[in-house]
Amino acid sequence: MWVLLEMLQYQCDTNQFPIGIVPFGTGNDFARVLGWGGNISNNFIGENLNGLKRLIKKWISSKISLFDIWEVEFQTQDNGYFEKIEYVNEKATKIKMLDKNGQIIKSIKKPMSNYFSIGIDARIGFGFDKNRTQSAFINKAIYCCEAFKKLFIKTNRINQVLESLEILNEKQGLEKQLLKNEEQEQSNYYLKCDPACLLILNIDSYAGGVSNIWKSGRNKIGVQQLDKSQINQTQFKEQSYGDGIVEFISFDSSLNLGYERLFNGNAKKIAQGFGPFLLNFKKIESDLITFFQIDGEYYSVNRPKQVILKKFDQLFNGQIKVLVNQE
Repeated sequence: MWVLLEMLQYQCDTNQFPIGIVPFGTGNDFARVLGWGGNISNNFIGENLNGLKRLIKKWISSKISLFDIWEVEFQTQDNGYFEKIEYVNEKATKIKMLDKNGQIIKSIKKPMSNYFSIGIDARIGFGFDKNRTQSAFINKAIYCCEAFKKLFIKTNRINQVLESLEILNEKQGLEKQLLKNEEQEQSNYYLKCDPACLLILNIDSYAGGVSNIWKSGRNKIGVQQLDKSQINQTQFKEQSYGDGIVEFISFDSSLNLGYERLFNGNAKKIAQGFGPFLLNFKKIESDLITFFQIDGEYYSVNRPKQVILKKFDQLFNGQIKVLVNQE
């Protein structure tokens, strides 16, 4: 995503520059869905730059595709704040997020290419950030350890923090309610089974290679009405990163998240649409803390207010061009 932000900063025409991918890093879900794999060899450059030359040849023969970019704007209540993990004196430290004037940040706005989530997976990632190393192997062990620890630590469930999910019509100023976590009204759809995680997907890869989450959940719906009636499965489409649509799913527990890495079918479908979307959080007098992540960047938020998810308006049609490996 940093490449895109640099292009925008220097006012480059993103329509003229398809983006090629080198899968550095740990998760590389973006690279995986475009066919470039999850990692590269230690001798990637190679003698006489042979490794780089081979990659460039693949770029030349690759296919150019459109790829959706979304924008996540997360706001807190007046007395709320965000926290994240940063290195202070070479030590991972949880800090309260401040602007350049030293004031507490009340709103975070970031582009999203892959996914956005609220709940237990983000809390696991937040703990992982405290102990991250330079070794990919050790990092995987640390992540598993954090996931195990969170089995014994109470984390607010989605029903405890989320009030409603709405789809907005900006042109007409209208709202359509997709979900409201109150069971009193017959017409309300509400979350089933008190989920531990709400995940919004733009791509078909999550958490370092967990794939086919949306497709494999074909017989599981995560919302229902008071009379137990569910959404019609036929209204859902196949997932694609260039169709202008995102998918909403839920997981009932951190164990379900872990099982998804071993075998598909643990997620429950909630919604699918073009947006913009509005997620409203519950207004509670005492502190309400939850965790969220945007493309693998983890945060804690105290007294959340709302999230607005919409297409990234700094791009034409909210899309970039990417190179897709054909081999």
